Amino acid sequence: MHFVFLTMEATNNSTLRAAAGELNRTFQVGLEVSVFSLGLHNSKKLWETLEQILGNR
Repeated sequence: MHFVFLTMEATNNSTLRAAAGELNRTFQVGLEVSVFSLGLHNSKKLWETLEQILGNR
């Protein structure tokens, strides 16, 4: 399972990654988390990366 989180702040990154890690350790769910801060890196490369990730699901 791949969870893509789009945010305007970078403050959520470590919390989300820690939660995903705990879920993986506890339940072996194979959760992958990608966090993108649109407020800081709103570039063409970011949108290309998002299209690639979301297009593969």
